[in-house]
Amino acid sequence: MYIRENRFRLVLEDLGIPDTSRSLQMNEDFLSRLPGKSGLIDGAKELLDFAADQGYLLSIISNGFIKVQESKLLSSGIRHYFEHVVTHETAMANKPDPRIFHYAMSLTGADTGNSLMVGDSWNADVMGARSVGMDAAFFDPALTRPAGPVTYHIPALADLKVFL
Repeated sequence: MYIRENRFRLVLEDLGIPDTSRSLQMNEDFLSRLPGKSGLIDGAKELLDFAADQGYLLSIISNGFIKVQESKLLSSGIRHYFEHVVTHETAMANKPDPRIFHYAMSLTGADTGNSLMVGDSWNADVMGARSVGMDAAFFDPALTRPAGPVTYHIPALADLKVFL
């Protein structure tokens, strides 16, 4: 709820725009348009095809809203790759809270010892996965320096194929 109410208000304030009365409408417009975007990160489709061909079961753990996530997956044509989409709404917790990872594990029947979290947020994805004993691949196209240990540090999604 905080993000919905403050996402654009804070941006407008940072830009020195004193009238933030339209920030909630801007957020609604953003959320209504976002799911229709169908672009994917370079190498995403190829990695998903590869993982599916190798028999990996894929799920998503997201701090996003379920309606938005489902719409984005459908509009980009990749929903069929994912067995489950776990969001903060379904798990009642946000990454990096261990509860969202435990919820995903219980839903999928997977074990953290043979699971891999792939994500682009050091705190939410990598630290969250590590907190439950799960390996993590830090997708980092900007090649920032990881803030601590990570199983895999990859600048491009295609680099993950080597480890799968």
